[in-house]
Amino acid sequence: MTSAKHMLRFVARRFSIRYDHLDRRVQKITPESTHSFFYDGWKLVKEVIAYTNGTTNVIEYHWGNDFSGSRGGAAGISGLLYHSVSHSSTPSLPHSQLYVPWYDNNGNIMGYWDKNGKVAASFDYGAFGETSAYGDNPNAFPIRFSTKYHDIESGLYYNSMPLSNSNSERLGSR
Repeated sequence: MTSAKHMLRFVARRFSIRYDHLDRRVQKITPESTHSFFYDGWKLVKEVIAYTNGTTNVIEYHWGNDFSGSRGGAAGISGLLYHSVSHSSTPSLPHSQLYVPWYDNNGNIMGYWDKNGKVAASFDYGAFGETSAYGDNPNAFPIRFSTKYHDIESGLYYNSMPLSNSNSERLGSR
């Protein structure tokens, strides 16, 4: 039975998620790290990842107009302009690392370029969002299918609502 298979896969990965009064995910705690999420309305604008080894990554997401031609009329689909990453383990770097996404005609992010124009990660999708990721570290790029956050630990997409699994069409519980 496929639902049992997905349930076992989901339970085997230990993490906890906290939500605010608007049901936005504001924290995810895993054995390796604590992710804190910050929003402008419903748009994710910053993610701070504090690793258990003492290092911290700060990821800032910069949004523009989405498919609707406005900021949020199409739920942000194709609206991510770029994101920047700062590492506490490399404080000597004067600037953040910048990554620019490129999209297909449906608003899915097909990959990211770094500031030198090199492909940092690329993605292929099935009809329901099943993702194949390529590159040196594709997990560093969580905004993917339909320009939504892909949760690496659960394999689910965060749509500013309960987590959803494109393979089983089931919702994760809070």
